[in-house]
Amino acid sequence: MSFQHDWAEVAERLMPKRLCRYCHGLCHNAPLCPACLQALTDRQARCYRCALPLFSQSHKHRLYCGECLSRPPAFERSITAASYQPPINHWLNNFKLRRDLRDGHLLYQLLLAQIEKQYQGQELPQQLIPVPLHWSKLFLRSFNQSAWLARQLQQSLQIDSFDALSRNSSRWAQKQLNRHQRQRNLKGAFCVKPLAPSILQGQHVALIDDVVTTSATVRVISQQLIDAGVARVDIWSLARTDKTGFHH
Repeated sequence: MSFQHDWAEVAERLMPKRLCRYCHGLCHNAPLCPACLQALTDRQARCYRCALPLFSQSHKHRLYCGECLSRPPAFERSITAASYQPPINHWLNNFKLRRDLRDGHLLYQLLLAQIEKQYQGQELPQQLIPVPLHWSKLFLRSFNQSAWLARQLQQSLQIDSFDALSRNSSRWAQKQLNRHQRQRNLKGAFCVKPLAPSILQGQHVALIDDVVTTSATVRVISQQLIDAGVARVDIWSLARTDKTGFHH
């Protein structure tokens, strides 16, 4: 046995073993083993505009859900890393509520892969705009998951990240509300900062959020950005819920 082979074997034994975050099998130098990474890669046919899962399996043409055809939102398209279901929802809650950056980086890599795939041959947005938290929630958490995500994407894609929005009201929790209730709850909750229109005038931006549920939040903010002079808004999120259980 050669010295080089001996050293490679020693290095292999000394190298810390990692477990795949999904199947818990041995996995070297990655949070997911190749098989699980492939299994978790989102292949769902989705509405081009809101990323709602569709029954059609065609990926060759732009597809739209019935609601986006009948009542299109102000944003142009949506990119999401995955559906909000296990294990994605567990990782997202760890990242969002427990500030577990291991799960944050894992989800970020899944989203980045989707962005690079979906924008092949197309121009990326010129600005990244994270959805803000109300100051009281930010004080309690000391962490805005959307802002963190925007910073990671800024480094990878070389796109400026800009805190163009503020949240004026914490109101009630959105989690158990349907679309109509959420829209009423969000009335006046967000505003575009005074200096933002001059910076964003005529630009193509991506609004960064962790989860899109009924799309009420991104609809409201996108319309405000368009009204402020933004030319186009895309939505980038870590997860998208199915329509089931929500009244759009």
